[in-house]
Amino acid sequence: MSELITSWWEEQMPETLNALVQEFIVSADDNGFVPLKAFAQKTLKRSANDISTFFDLESRFYSRYQQTIIHNIKHNVVFIKRYKKDGSLRARVCEGGVHQDDLLTFITRAKNEIEENEKRFDVAYKNYYGLE
Repeated sequence: MSELITSWWEEQMPETLNALVQEFIVSADDNGFVPLKAFAQKTLKRSANDISTFFDLESRFYSRYQQTIIHNIKHNVVFIKRYKKDGSLRARVCEGGVHQDDLLTFITRAKNEIEENEKRFDVAYKNYYGLE
């Protein structure tokens, strides 16, 4: 079933994705950056917070993502730490987005990485529980 969905996606992706990218470009700021929250859920079925991991210097996978997913991708993603009145960390918030010129490339790379991660997880799950 997963292979059927993947092949359908690959066939439909160019037309559908190009139309979606044009829709997202409307939400770009004055410098041409499209916020992560504008496209993450609709194209990648993930929250902006999930997608921000690709840009997170503190992520254990950052060096791999830097060489693959965000390689040569213009973005202005930054992480801001927000603190409580007592000085303790309340939240770490991601702001910014991907430049409209690189949006299609980023979405395609991110989609492929997410699919590969899901496959690796399925294999690890089956191996752990002795399925198959």
